[in-house]
Amino acid sequence: MKKFLAFVIAAVMLFTFAVPCVADSLTVGDVNGDTKINTRDVLTLRKYLAGLESDIVSYNADCNTDEKVNTKDVLTLRKYLAGLGQLGTPAIQYDAKITLCDTTANAVGENVEIADSTVTITAAGSYYLSGNLNGNVVVNDTQKLEKVYLYLDGVSVTSQVGAALYVDKADCVVLVPCENTTNVFSDSADDTSTDTNACIYSDDDLTLDGEGVLCVFGNKNNGIVSENDLKIKNGTLWVPAVKNAINEKVIGFLSFRQNYLMGFDSSNDDL
Repeated sequence: MKKFLAFVIAAVMLFTFAVPCVADSLTVGDVNGDTKINTRDVLTLRKYLAGLESDIVSYNADCNTDEKVNTKDVLTLRKYLAGLGQLGTPAIQYDAKITLCDTTANAVGENVEIADSTVTITAAGSYYLSGNLNGNVVVNDTQKLEKVYLYLDGVSVTSQVGAALYVDKADCVVLVPCENTTNVFSDSADDTSTDTNACIYSDDDLTLDGEGVLCVFGNKNNGIVSENDLKIKNGTLWVPAVKNAINEKVIGFLSFRQNYLMGFDSSNDDL
């Protein structure tokens, strides 16, 4: 089983994309993330649409904020630079953008602490994550007043010790895999720690809701465990695990299973 999981992880990683390890600005129109909006952004966007450029800030490239990146955004940006129009206003205002960078990360915004290979979100709000991390993502919102939204844009998090995503304290954490993205969380079969028993582990409420793909590899033990409610609303979920793919406290699981269930470990008798 472990050899199979290792093979599947390698296959999935082929579909994740490396991103530059820079703290990109959260500014619509700043396509190349250099904190300026100018003709270089037009050129970068045109190259991206022609398949000649991959390093763009997708959030910023949606210049007309219709949740798509296409030639309409080039036109909107050119009109803006010529003084003939305005850039769009994003439907989601992120509190921070977090770029995961191998064994560390960079962040623009508020309520994010980075210590070595651990990224900790400390307050409610909306957070945009991209990139690859060999480490851990932790949510520790001690106020527990509002929800924490994690928008996952092609994220890959591989943990050697503990859960890849650990929700310590929060009113509720909502995982939102962005449309047309594959997001991977994986823990280690060699991990000897006993603090958590799943690749994604939550002490509080956890909700899965998005248009993209979420892959969770429970190489050590379980895939996803929430000590409180686990709500599964939308998206494609793939959870191969050594033991249970998912824990019992699930709300709305039957409708999810009918429409979106993929790759659950057949040894999970609780499902």
